Amino acid sequence: MKRVLTVAALVVLVIAGGLLGDRIDTDLPIDRPVVVPGAAGHAVPIGQGAVTIHTATAGAQIEDSWGEVLDTRGRWVLVEATLEGVVGPIDDGRWWLEDADGRRFEATDRVEWSLPEAQPGMAVRSAVVFEVAEDIELTTATIILTVGRYPQETAIRVPIEGGSGRLTLPEPELGEGS
Repeated sequence: MKRVLTVAALVVLVIAGGLLGDRIDTDLPIDRPVVVPGAAGHAVPIGQGAVTIHTATAGAQIEDSWGEVLDTRGRWVLVEATLEGVVGPIDDGRWWLEDADGRRFEATDRVEWSLPEAQPGMAVRSAVVFEVAEDIELTTATIILTVGRYPQETAIRVPIEGGSGRLTLPEPELGEGS
């Protein structure tokens, strides 16, 4: 009899544990990123550092660091950003531009751009380049960044300037963190 009660108690514990685990899964968004909102011109924390989006400019062409001019069927968007290491290094991670309809465009690999890793107490400013569809409404957009192993996204709403000119990719600038 004692053995039957022990087995029954263990079965109840396993079922209760499964139900509790299932409930925790729905209550805690472990598999979804935490979104940290921010505004252009302000440092927004992410990972071990912070990101600041300075400007976003659209154009029909872009000139890379070797002077080659690239065309697109859509439009280029050049976003100037600063990464700052705060308690640890921060790298350029993954970048997206999200339009008003919720479409996400990942940063392009057609143009060679990079934001070098920023160590604690240091900052690096450079550009991130997106190639977006022609039909995108480009007065404002949300720039999204994720870094490393952190389940976090920054989401920074920025106004977009320009629209038909040629953009030039700036060289990275190194500086001190705040």
